[in-house]
Amino acid sequence: MNKEWSEKNKKMQTLIGKEVAAIKALALFIRKYGKTELMKTLDKLHREYEFEKVQEILGYDMKKGLKILEDKRS
Repeated sequence: MNKEWSEKNKKMQTLIGKEVAAIKALALFIRKYGKTELMKTLDKLHREYEFEKVQEILGYDMKKGLKILEDKRS
């Protein structure tokens, strides 16, 4: 039972880490470009990917997530 709980805990930490990285990337983007620009950029991303996929794409690394947003902005 202890091993099973440990495995579930690791999976939860990974998911939480991805979400935190995505949130940080979004926050940095807002700081640099503003909320209006974020909405336009997210609209572009959502036209290409499903909502869940966008969260996954941004979630692995904060700097890479910010770079993806900045690339889609232009």
